[in-house]
Amino acid sequence: MIDPSPTFDPVALLDLLEKEQITTCFLVPSQCQAVCAAPGIKDRKLALRTPRLGRPQRAALGP
Repeated sequence: MIDPSPTFDPVALLDLLEKEQITTCFLVPSQCQAVCAAPGIKDRKLALRTPRLGRPQRAALGP
């Protein structure tokens, strides 16, 4: 689990996905786009098989 953060680092996520051989991940569309555009993604040895896309729930965004 990645703790919430005010910033998103796609390279740090890729490092974690690769190191831990994570197979399932949930991302919002902008995070997915950032991960797919990260430098060197094609050279990564990822085990990711089930990426999930979604959008934040309104309650999580605040009033």
